[in-house]
Amino acid sequence: MGQVCLCAIHSIRGYRRLPRALVALTAALVIVAVDVAPALASSPPFVQVSGSPFSTGSGSNPYTVAFSPSGSLLAVANYVASGTVSVFSVDSATGALSQVAGSPFSAGADTMSVTFSPSGNLLAATNNDGSSSSVSMFSVDQTTGALTQVNGSPFPTGTEAPYSVAFSPSGNLLATANYMGTVSVFSVSSTGILSQVSGSPFSVGSGVGPYSVAFSPSGNLLATAI
Repeated sequence: MGQVCLCAIHSIRGYRRLPRALVALTAALVIVAVDVAPALASSPPFVQVSGSPFSTGSGSNPYTVAFSPSGSLLAVANYVASGTVSVFSVDSATGALSQVAGSPFSAGADTMSVTFSPSGNLLAATNNDGSSSSVSMFSVDQTTGALTQVNGSPFPTGTEAPYSVAFSPSGNLLATANYMGTVSVFSVSSTGILSQVSGSPFSVGSGVGPYSVAFSPSGNLLATAI
């Protein structure tokens, strides 16, 4: 059974209290840090919140996680043959998680990565089964947290499996890091429909990778890890 483990962060050796989200992945256990009350010098740096770890469902195999910009939702990519995304509401006071109605949501095959758009009204999930590599795009209900796939989703990324995904700061572009040396870039409509930009996918090297992709804060640069 997959689980999400939530910890509170206290200040570490005099450094300032961290505002949100330290994430570490260990096998099927995801460790997440959330906002906490001011730290005490004698307090340990990480303390699991009450009720943690939280189940993501039998056989869900959680792989990556992402908070919504407001911090009110947490999404989990479940790396299973059926490909799903679990969505939780986050209690702002305690950090406790509650799965939203309808979760987990079907995404594609072997879902590996999830991310929210800067506005929080869209969610992207990469599907990595080798034969139908794609990005699933969802609209996010801001009241319930429920996901609904947009028209045309999932959208093909090319012949190689997408490992990770990132929105540009403005939310008008989406990039995926594709196994075996390419990056796909899409324009994003206001409703979440993706269209590959001219020249996409772009070659970024030969051999294995890239494994991750990120836009600069200004949005004028894109970095990949090969």
